[in-house]
Amino acid sequence: MQDYPLVVTSILDYAARYHAEQEVISRTVEGGTHRYTYADMHKRAQLCSLAFHKLGVRQVDLQDLGAL
Repeated sequence: MQDYPLVVTSILDYAARYHAEQEVISRTVEGGTHRYTYADMHKRAQLCSLAFHKLGVRQVDLQDLGAL
């Protein structure tokens, strides 16, 4: 049994901690590819979270978005 909830932030934290230099490859809308590491993705997610916080977006607001 896990000691923490299985949520996206936990998954990103784990990936950044244990697989920091593993490359993530995703396809763009235009058809190209975008490459970065789990450490880079974790940093970008933290910056995105900080931006939402500075804009006054609360966690409950984001949860409501998921219900749409």
